Amino acid sequence: MHAAPDEGFQPIHPNPFIVGNPIRGRAMFFGREAEFEFVRKRFAGGESGGLLVFCGERRSGKTSILFQILEGRLGSGFIPVLIDMQSMAVDSESAFLRKLADLVLSAADLSLPTRDRLDPGAAFAIADLQLVLAAVQRAAPGQQLVLLFDEYELFENKIDAGVLSPDVLHVLANLIEHHGIYLVFTGSQHIEDRKRDYWHILRRSQHRRVSYLDRADAVRLVRDPIAGRAEVPDATVESLLRLTAGQPFYTQALCQSLVDHLNDTRSRSASPERLADVVRDLVENPLPQMVFLWDGFEPDEKLVLALLSEVLADGATYANVAQIEALMRKRRYPLELPAARMATVLEKLFKDEFLLKDEVVGTPGYQLRMDLWRLWIRRMHSVWQVVRELGIKLPRPPLGRDPRLLAAVGVLAAGLLGVLVWSSLRPDPSPIAPAALLFRATPDDATLWIDSTRVAIGNYRGPLQAGTDVILAARREGYADSVRPVRAAPGESLQVSMMLRPLRSALAVESVPPGLPVSVDGTARGVSPVVVDGLAVPEEHRVEVRFPNGRVIQRLARVVVGVRTPLRVTAEPVVTQLVLTSEPSGAQVLANGRPRGTTPLTIGDLPEGSQRLQFRLAGRITLDTTLSLHEGSQALVARLVAEPPGTVVVLGDRLGQIFLDDAFIVDGVQNSGKLSVTPGMHAVRVVLAGGETVDTAFTVSPLELVRFDYSKRLLTRTRP
Repeated sequence: MHAAPDEGFQPIHPNPFIVGNPIRGRAMFFGREAEFEFVRKRFAGGESGGLLVFCGERRSGKTSILFQILEGRLGSGFIPVLIDMQSMAVDSESAFLRKLADLVLSAADLSLPTRDRLDPGAAFAIADLQLVLAAVQRAAPGQQLVLLFDEYELFENKIDAGVLSPDVLHVLANLIEHHGIYLVFTGSQHIEDRKRDYWHILRRSQHRRVSYLDRADAVRLVRDPIAGRAEVPDATVESLLRLTAGQPFYTQALCQSLVDHLNDTRSRSASPERLADVVRDLVENPLPQMVFLWDGFEPDEKLVLALLSEVLADGATYANVAQIEALMRKRRYPLELPAARMATVLEKLFKDEFLLKDEVVGTPGYQLRMDLWRLWIRRMHSVWQVVRELGIKLPRPPLGRDPRLLAAVGVLAAGLLGVLVWSSLRPDPSPIAPAALLFRATPDDATLWIDSTRVAIGNYRGPLQAGTDVILAARREGYADSVRPVRAAPGESLQVSMMLRPLRSALAVESVPPGLPVSVDGTARGVSPVVVDGLAVPEEHRVEVRFPNGRVIQRLARVVVGVRTPLRVTAEPVVTQLVLTSEPSGAQVLANGRPRGTTPLTIGDLPEGSQRLQFRLAGRITLDTTLSLHEGSQALVARLVAEPPGTVVVLGDRLGQIFLDDAFIVDGVQNSGKLSVTPGMHAVRVVLAGGETVDTAFTVSPLELVRFDYSKRLLTRTRP
């Protein structure tokens, strides 16, 4: 048990630790001095430019390094320009070059005549970009331009989508060689590891891997932000660094949760016991980044990690292939995982910095670099759970040792074999080994198609027909379709990423009287009448017109591709007619909290302006929306989505058979894994090895996660 709340406790607010976003300020950024010195030495004093690439896994701190450079970490001799490739939503190479030029001018903080050339209505060429860069260099002769490209691999998506041509890489190479411009890329791979031929244009680059913090910097990250406000004993620091190995994202995440726990318990002592409480909660409710990384592992990698985590009793020991094989024999795991293949997987995970290796000649041992992952995999991704997750077909239970039964089975098998041989005129041709496909799209809610079959949303990992042309496509409303033919060799692992191009259109706003200020989505766009370009399709956009008496009238407008949508705004009071339907019909409608009937429904007495509408129907998610009514008749179709499923997890300390709603789920395990269920009442039965039966029933709400611990007879709920 923990001590009572500390007298005079002062909560640590706001929580100083940052999770999920790059570190922009200096206060919470620790270490990486070697990386900054690497950049300074490479770029200082050279007449020709250069290219550096910071490589590393997601959440390793690459973007934070760019933000530190942007904030002047290299010194006054540099003009850093940040280009976030994720947010470069452009539809042509001309627009890309124009936006790049504008970012350079803004970073240089110069008022140059060249900016007049950035007319959105005019084409923008490479020569225009060169003029901008030359003007900046003349205006700041003692400073060097450094272009910082975050997630450089996204160049491929834009080239594949036809937005950019490979010539844009020639432009960057020309800037380096002839204009003395320096480039810094961040990404997951070296340029030499990219498979597109056009990357050879930029092969003259230097790379540096960004991963874990040095120990001293990691200790400072743990202690300095809460110095004087909380006590962090040495034992807690040691445990925390073993859990995260100084990986900056996970260290920040654990520290943030630990501070929240101290605030909740009103304590100033970050004891090892309190850290253990935080870790237990994190193991049960993992970070989304952990789930995303796990989903990206290959099947063999998942199996090996599950086996290794089971072999390792603690975070300090190592295990080799022989020990893992011994575990497989002891547990009788039905896995076809030869020692050579297992050793290859372990070595790959070591090179990816996910494992540590004990350099013993001949028999290297391995452990997970971050012990947090060992704990999580042991708890949530046991070998049996991974077998089920991967859909590995388990062999039938072995027959007993009765020789008469074995003989009978042998006779039956021989007879069946004879029938099969007799009925087979010739052997079937050898099947072609399928290929494996990892198919991703941005945005991550795009639908993915293989030929004419919809296969997933955002991310697909699965088989692909080998030896023939296959059409991959990604589609999403408001974006141009992306289509690519591929052909995979038998057994090949193919990775395809697509970035969809957002569709844009225009809105023509006029008012009565004219000459009134107009803003769209909170941004001033001139006075009426005005044409507002570049609006996303098919989203609704908020238009505001300010009248001389101070009244602001809002309208919601939806633009259509290829059409300049007109919008007329007048100050005269009007009453509108609203025609409401729903799919399915029969939904109860409330307008501003007042019941008005069921769909289909026409309401003719609503004034203009903002109106709150609710649609309610049993078994469907309530739709709650605000509609801005204007003159004339309007129609609204409410598509009511079925309530999403909930999730049930059954777990305990003893092995048993697990049933859900009288359906057999799994046998001989302690954890059912996540089971998707419809909202409502569900029954669980667990038959333990000794014959004891545990029964319970409970309700599950939409999106709710319900855990039933049959050992403790404890039910816990996590609601979104």
